[in-house]
Amino acid sequence: METISIKNLAAIAGLLLLGVESALPITLGPFIFNDLQFGDSLSESDGGTFRNANWLNIVNENPGNPGALTGANFDTGIANIGLTGTPVYTIGYNTVIANNTGADLGIVSARFSSDTFTLAVSTDGIHFTDSIDFGPELAVDSGAGNSYFYAGGGPFDAELFVTPVDLDVFGLASGETITAVRVTSFPEGDLIRIAGLTSIANSITLEARVKRQQGHRFVVLTWSPADGGSVNVLRNGAVVGTTDDDGGAQDNRYMSTGNFTYQVCETDTDNCSNEVTIKLR
Repeated sequence: METISIKNLAAIAGLLLLGVESALPITLGPFIFNDLQFGDSLSESDGGTFRNANWLNIVNENPGNPGALTGANFDTGIANIGLTGTPVYTIGYNTVIANNTGADLGIVSARFSSDTFTLAVSTDGIHFTDSIDFGPELAVDSGAGNSYFYAGGGPFDAELFVTPVDLDVFGLASGETITAVRVTSFPEGDLIRIAGLTSIANSITLEARVKRQQGHRFVVLTWSPADGGSVNVLRNGAVVGTTDDDGGAQDNRYMSTGNFTYQVCETDTDNCSNEVTIKLR
């Protein structure tokens, strides 16, 4: 059992006395979200008409506004956005979301169908960037699911998928923050949340060994699972090549000496392996 030191307890007590909120991780499969960045306000372009006919909830009641798309859980949502109309939803965040390295947002969707989500972001809650489409091929199965009532019917089982979003794609500078997201979908997106993504746990296991052949040394890399597509191979933090995601690659180190740290990362997601260090003498 993990213990909390007296020093940590004192720090936590001090934060509580000051009224400072401390972020807690919310996990969905390998995805780790910031519980303070699940949205706090919801603006609906149609005043809620579409939501009232297409709400999702793990209990049989309309979650209303803002509960349909906010709150630090995956219990509610809006189904079929774009099927009979394309309402636009603007989610506001009291805790800003910063453009850091890698994915900063996660679009959580219930996979009743495969759909595209269209996003724009705002640094001030007023002016928004150009919209960008995030297609179903970018969505990653979280391995988790939920059963939802749909506007009074059901419940229906659904797998939960996460589309990682790097704020770099909107032209934001490193460290720049957003306070709002504007979203719609087509042809019939089932949106659960758009929340601040802290990290993606390593779900790829990498191993490395040294092979010698004709005076040359090769670092042989093997990893699993190998899901197809392609991976970047990183050595000491820099990409040194891109190869098929087939579970194996090798790096010719010739007569090089020193410590070399390897990692593989899928090119279409932010999913990376553990790091493995090899020492060559």
